[in-house]
Amino acid sequence: MRRRRRLVGTVGAACSILAVAACTGGSGDETSADRAEVSSATIDIEFSGSGAGEADDGLVEPSLDSPADSANDDEYVLVASATGDVVVAHEQPDGGSPVVTELPNPTKVGGPLAFQVVGEDADATSEWLEVYLPIRPNGSTGWVRRQDVTLSSNPYRIEIDTSEHFLTVFKAGEVWVETPVAIGTGETPTPIGSFYVIELLEPPDSGGAYGPFAFGLSGFSETLTNFAGGDGVIGIHGTNDPGSLGGDVSHGCVRMANDVISELAGVLPLGTPVVISA
Repeated sequence: MRRRRRLVGTVGAACSILAVAACTGGSGDETSADRAEVSSATIDIEFSGSGAGEADDGLVEPSLDSPADSANDDEYVLVASATGDVVVAHEQPDGGSPVVTELPNPTKVGGPLAFQVVGEDADATSEWLEVYLPIRPNGSTGWVRRQDVTLSSNPYRIEIDTSEHFLTVFKAGEVWVETPVAIGTGETPTPIGSFYVIELLEPPDSGGAYGPFAFGLSGFSETLTNFAGGDGVIGIHGTNDPGSLGGDVSHGCVRMANDVISELAGVLPLGTPVVISA
C-alpha cells in the first residue's frame, strides 16, 4: 500500500509568494467567503539541502543563447516569463500569422505571466518559442517572440493519476513527493491532459475549502464554462475535509492535504508542467 505522503530529497530554496484570494474551478463546498477581494502578502519557506546551481526561487537559470545546456536536459522544462505588459501569441512563428491571444502581464489576479515552453523553431533562428497557453480549448499552444520573455529551466513536474487518486512530484526525474488526492465527480470530472502551473493563490481563510494555498492551472473544466465568478479554471488546492482524499468529490479541481500543499507552495515555480491521466 502506498504511504499517505513521502518526501524524497530536499531542495535549497526560499520563495517569496504572491498571495491572492480565490481559486476558480473549485471543490464541492466553496462559499462566497472563500472568494474575497484580491490581497497581497509574502511568505518565506526554507527547505534544507544543497541548492547549488539553482536560483533563489527554485529555478535554474540557463543561458538564453543555449538554454539546452542545463543538466539532465530531458528532465527539465523551459519556463518563459513575460518581460513586458502584454505577450502576443501567434498561430505560427511569424508576426504576420493570425493572433491566437494577447495576455496581460501581470495577470488578472496580479501575478507574473509565465508559460511552459513546448519547443523552439530552429528555422526562425530561435526568435520564436512555442508555448502552452492558459486558454480554451485545453492544450492550446501558440508562438511568442523570444525577445518578449526570459527563459529559465525548471526541474519539477507533476503527474496526477486520476484512477489511483494519486499525485507525484518529480525533481530532475526523481520522485520527490507522493500524496493521495481527491478529484472531480463523474458530472464534473478533472480534465485529462497536459497543463502547467500559472499562478499560486493564498485564500483568505487557510482553514476553508481551499486550504492554505491553491495552484491555478492552465486547464479548464470541460463541463463548466463558469464557476464561482470565474471561467472554470482547474486548480490544485488544499482542503478542510481530509476525509475526501481518495474520492471523486470536486467540481474538477484536485484536492490534497494542507501540509503537503504548504510544502509545495514554497518550491514549485510557475510553469511547472502538470500531466493528468486516467
